[in-house]
Amino acid sequence: MSNYKTLSQLTQEVITELSMYRGTGTQKYAEDRIADKIIRTFIDIYDQRYWNHLTDWYKFTLAGENGVVGEDVSKYIKNFNDIECITTENNPKYSLKRLHDTTNPFLIKGNTPAYYKSTTIDKKIFQIIPFNATGVIYVRAKTRPVEFNPDTIIPFDSNLLVYKVCWDYCCDDGNSSLQVEKYKQLYENRYNSLLTIENNMDINYNDEEAFYPLDDWR
Repeated sequence: MSNYKTLSQLTQEVITELSMYRGTGTQKYAEDRIADKIIRTFIDIYDQRYWNHLTDWYKFTLAGENGVVGEDVSKYIKNFNDIECITTENNPKYSLKRLHDTTNPFLIKGNTPAYYKSTTIDKKIFQIIPFNATGVIYVRAKTRPVEFNPDTIIPFDSNLLVYKVCWDYCCDDGNSSLQVEKYKQLYENRYNSLLTIENNMDINYNDEEAFYPLDDWR
């Protein structure tokens, strides 16, 4: 988190990087434009994958009817597509499958969770199939920021965000091809570095080895 900065701080970093002057009559417009680009850039990167530091586990209890849980899911998960996986307390190594659109959920019977789907039921976000399923489930999903203001900490690498916004800004304003290429390379190099770090941290939780006790070597 030491590399996370507020929207206002990131905006000023972009202004400094592009050698813009503070306090001019056009500066307010430029700051709004840059802040908007920072937000759009973050959301775009956020949506590209399930970043480890932007996902978390949530525990819910199935109500046993309509395939919903008793809790207000919308307090924690904002979008159905933010769900990475769902597991059960009784079988944590097995991830529920996402129900195919052409599969009729009403024809799937029983009380053991097997699939999940989106729902329009208020505050529930998802449904578990079969609808009568019971028990405790765990949902891994993205933690999506609700709103952005100047003091909002943007939870992503600040260098990456600055490079991308500078690249976009230079393209939009018709800057020299050398300047455009400079920020393009800085962004791509930084992104690839972060992706390498991210991939090195990935563990497949369906992998049996992930469940070995930590002292198994003794």
